[in-house]
Amino acid sequence: MLAIGIRYLHGVAVGSHGEHGRVEWPPHPARVFMAMVAAHYQTGADVSERAALRWLEELPEPEIHAPDAEPCRVVTQFVPVNDKAGPSKALMHSLPITRDRQPRMFARASLASDTVALHWPNAEPTPEARQALTALCGKVTRVGHSTSLVQMWLADAVPAELQRWIVDEKRSTHLLRVPKAGTLAELDRVFNGEAIARYCDLKVAEDEAESVAEAAAKAHALAKAGGATKEAKKDAKMVADAAKASAKAAGEARATAFPAGEPPQQRPRISTYAGYVKAEETSEPSVASGSVFSPHLAVFTLEREDGPYRQLDLACTLALTDRWREALASQANDLSPEAQGLITGHAPGGAPLQFAHAAFLPLAFVGHPHADGRLPGVALALPVGRSGEVRSEVLRAAARVCKEGLKLGRLGVWKLAFSTMACPLETLRPTTWTAHPDGATQWSTVTPIAYDHHPKAKAKSEYLAEVAAMITSGCKRIGLPHPREVIVTPVSAHLGAPPSHAFPRLRRKDGSERRHTHAILLFDEAVRGPVIIGAGRYRGYGLCRPMGVES
Repeated sequence: MLAIGIRYLHGVAVGSHGEHGRVEWPPHPARVFMAMVAAHYQTGADVSERAALRWLEELPEPEIHAPDAEPCRVVTQFVPVNDKAGPSKALMHSLPITRDRQPRMFARASLASDTVALHWPNAEPTPEARQALTALCGKVTRVGHSTSLVQMWLADAVPAELQRWIVDEKRSTHLLRVPKAGTLAELDRVFNGEAIARYCDLKVAEDEAESVAEAAAKAHALAKAGGATKEAKKDAKMVADAAKASAKAAGEARATAFPAGEPPQQRPRISTYAGYVKAEETSEPSVASGSVFSPHLAVFTLEREDGPYRQLDLACTLALTDRWREALASQANDLSPEAQGLITGHAPGGAPLQFAHAAFLPLAFVGHPHADGRLPGVALALPVGRSGEVRSEVLRAAARVCKEGLKLGRLGVWKLAFSTMACPLETLRPTTWTAHPDGATQWSTVTPIAYDHHPKAKAKSEYLAEVAAMITSGCKRIGLPHPREVIVTPVSAHLGAPPSHAFPRLRRKDGSERRHTHAILLFDEAVRGPVIIGAGRYRGYGLCRPMGVES
């Protein structure tokens, strides 16, 4: 067993990945690995430490044990920076010099507990590797930003009260960066430290030789102008010529070693990912009948970046889900055909898929006395039975959309982010919408069910019976048993959800509109969601939620 303990000395984690305004939590294993690599090189690059790092990168992905965290308010700060060339304009108060101050945002999260652990249950390091890792952990002072101070050590046990994240590609809800075999060599290649150091040495030698040559040339000029003796002038000229030749040789040595100029150097990054999920979401197998959609939803928070509205509500469902699907499709060009089909709902030839694909769900604040139908987040529901590789591909495309944001026209620009923080609302918990693992017998729509076809009955009772039969067929279509009773109603049973007439109607290809309605579904046996019914089920319509769950 191998476990690395990390204590955040300030009780706050500072660090972001992909976007400066969002904190990364739990800490990705790759971030911890890079902190160890940095400590390794900053303290002499011991051979035994390097061997231990190479052994560590070849291990399977670790479990992560981390406390709940709440993001702190992000404040733009103006700080002196070293990454901008040119003369400075801002006066530093402490010194009579000037340096530019640039706006910077530092994402922070307040931790419920200060301890985090990475755990490899089946790893057995040799005594030499354990000793090297112990020494290396003792050298790490930060994980993430320079203000994110930590203490690291090899732990004998993992705190039981921490939230456990495990690798499960088939049920993963989050993609976290992890080191793989060859990561250390790739970091070395990208950083290019040896070439940069060699170039700097040659450049310093060249600059020093040029300075000496310039001083010797001035001395020779002074000797000529000052009426020095012929021998003194001759000696000064010899020194100047020798210094000039030395400077030329130094320049040629640098040009020969680096004909293309300064060697490239990039900030080291790790771009290998693994799919993680909270262990509590997989610990109990479901005994209830389930739909064709996996109960392990990928949940994203939704925040305004720019625009006239502080929040979106359920009436914006179609505009939001359609644009989200388009954004995902635009980021899926390098994915496998199967992953692309899950996102777009179409086969490579353009024909609609004949089986379930990705559904885009609005997670609204409903079912509470103060509920108002706003959307603090959204979720991606993938069909069951897909391989872990395909699921990871889809989540990778979703991560790219999180970096880009969603442009919703007159609704503004909105940011998505994987929901990993502690959620004060049940709204952003998958179990609220899926009743996993026990299931529920009573469900009601949050968004209206779009009709598969237009009812033909004229009498109201017959019309309602036809709609109920249509909804029953919709349940069968997604793999659920027939409901005992379907109650068609113009309003939702969940407080805060708008009536059906407040939702825009779906349009068919011919331009005609589909009618829709709210409904209450009663089953004889408990069923597990997500329950998404009707013609608009992939676009956020027909989303049901168990009754009796309070946000």
